[in-house]
Amino acid sequence: MTTASGRTGGAVLCGGASLRFGRVKALVEIDGRPMAEHVGNVLEGAGCHPVVFVGGSGDRLAASTGREFVPDTCPGEGPLGGVIDALAWFGQRGFEAVMVAACDLPGLSEEAVRAVATREGAAVAVAERWHPALGRWPVAALDQVEAMFAAGVRSLRAALEALGADPVAVDAASVHNVNRPSDLSSDGLGD
Repeated sequence: MTTASGRTGGAVLCGGASLRFGRVKALVEIDGRPMAEHVGNVLEGAGCHPVVFVGGSGDRLAASTGREFVPDTCPGEGPLGGVIDALAWFGQRGFEAVMVAACDLPGLSEEAVRAVATREGAAVAVAERWHPALGRWPVAALDQVEAMFAAGVRSLRAALEALGADPVAVDAASVHNVNRPSDLSSDGLGD
């Protein structure tokens, strides 16, 4: 996606232990494809190019989909480490921002991604509350995010708040994440 201020890439966070889910969420099939690939396709359809997988089983996904894989340099430290890795990867390639989405958003829509992606600076999806699993992260904020991480911040919300993220209203179904297999069943999704 190219906005007035520059290019925006996409990153699907694939890390995490998926303890409540019982298996790797990124690899769970939705409509015959891994959930993380579904999220990647939505980001791409909304104009984010390229879209990469970050951390976790992203290497397995990359091998089967042809997408780039960005290794998690801080495994087990939460999703903010994955955001840092994505910002660094896209920053090295001259991008202005990264749309970051968690791999467990089966209802993610292109409209929600576009609404958040077209803002200037940091932005976060909101549907009754903040949903930092879908956010726009300016590459220029990398040093600030790294400093927060070094100071012990692990929360995406705390980091986005510190960046002054613009809250953007989106459809609640787009940001509904799954934590247990039953969350997929209630949506009529799953393998």
